[in-house]
Amino acid sequence: MMIDKFSIFNEAKVNPINQLLTDVTAAFAYIVDENPNTKIVSNSSQVSVYIPSLISSTKVYSIGEYSEIHNTWNEMVQDIDVAVQQLTARGNISVETNTSGPVIRVIFYISENSKLFKINPKSITVSKIQLIKEAGLPSDTRISVINRGNFIGTQFEFVFSYKTTVEINSYLTKLVDIFSKNKLNLRVSHYPAGTIIYPYLNSFAFIKEPVINSVRTGELKRFVLRDTV
Repeated sequence: MMIDKFSIFNEAKVNPINQLLTDVTAAFAYIVDENPNTKIVSNSSQVSVYIPSLISSTKVYSIGEYSEIHNTWNEMVQDIDVAVQQLTARGNISVETNTSGPVIRVIFYISENSKLFKINPKSITVSKIQLIKEAGLPSDTRISVINRGNFIGTQFEFVFSYKTTVEINSYLTKLVDIFSKNKLNLRVSHYPAGTIIYPYLNSFAFIKEPVINSVRTGELKRFVLRDTV
């Protein structure tokens, strides 16, 4: 009986992300065997799998070689889809994918951590993962937050790569709608941050929160950015 209690105690202390890493590693074991350059990495909130394409952009193939490696790669993509379905079928694991470029990136996270905002008396924590998901932003969007003080408020900076002005405006419209639904007034603008050599677009969003202590102090809530909240 003491051993059973001890086992239950240790099971309860298992870190969910560590368990997710174990599950993802098991589900992608066959793919790692077939493509040893596959990488599985984790942080405090998510597990990412990076699968580089088997088709080289620099190698010259004969038509027979190209056909064979293309078939092998297609089979591997199907195996990736099966692994993703096995994991998400449990109901508590969510996934995002990025298939642009020579590497497929699959990102898993515990879907219980699905809140966008966590509001405290003096701060509002924003989930980066959930914000990207709800606004339909590219998964590689870089987001930063600067609390600039009472007169300016809080500045959100969104950095998008290789996007047109039309696409940027669409993202910003979605962001305004999402913040508005949570009773937060978001004002946005964007400008090109580089040349064709560094084709990024920076977009700034400003928020000014109501006072938190009294009308006399005029103190604003601080915004904190986290992967999940």
